Amino acid sequence: MGYRYSRNTAALAVGGALLVSILGAGPAAAADPPVDVVLDAVVTVHQVDPDEGPIAGATVTLTAYRDPAAPIQTVTATTNASGDATLTGVARARDGAPSVLLDVRSDKTSSLVDSSGCTQTASWSAEKAGLTAGPTIEVVLDPAAKSVSLDCPQPTGQVQSATGRPQVTPPSTDVAPRAARVEGRTPFLPILLVLLGAAAATVPLRGLAAAPGRRRRR
Repeated sequence: MGYRYSRNTAALAVGGALLVSILGAGPAAAADPPVDVVLDAVVTVHQVDPDEGPIAGATVTLTAYRDPAAPIQTVTATTNASGDATLTGVARARDGAPSVLLDVRSDKTSSLVDSSGCTQTASWSAEKAGLTAGPTIEVVLDPAAKSVSLDCPQPTGQVQSATGRPQVTPPSTDVAPRAARVEGRTPFLPILLVLLGAAAATVPLRGLAAAPGRRRRR
């Protein structure tokens, strides 16, 4: 079954396509949405981390469908500083037509490098599925599932300067033992010389003292 357009309808369709191509933003919908679906719903999404408060900068993705295997539309937006995102032009069913269902998901990943060179990566995600589309919908996402990972560079095992040479200064006790041993032997040499000099002077004196006595015996 095809669709029949009047000249005015065809002109509006062409103008809308040109406008979308110029602006480069807007909901992504199927080429021919069902005749009982209109794209005028407004969905407001709010996301808050229980520990850190509103999550700003998260990407909100909304998918409208009747059959999950054949989505009618996909719309994206970004949360503001209050953790809110507003999506307009969302698909909904006309009165009396089968319902259009919505899946809403929010994701965010942020990274921070500390002074030690470690990279901390935090990720948030939350989702609600199977919501019935209406003219206006407010979606409060459940507390986001959060994961944190830490990646640090491998240690080198030595302290290096900018030139790559080890810059470890040995303590004073590592360079002093040889000098201490030399200094420990140095006082004995003067003492030994004094003792030898005293001994050399004592022996002649004893010989002179004994000589006169031997002469008197003769």
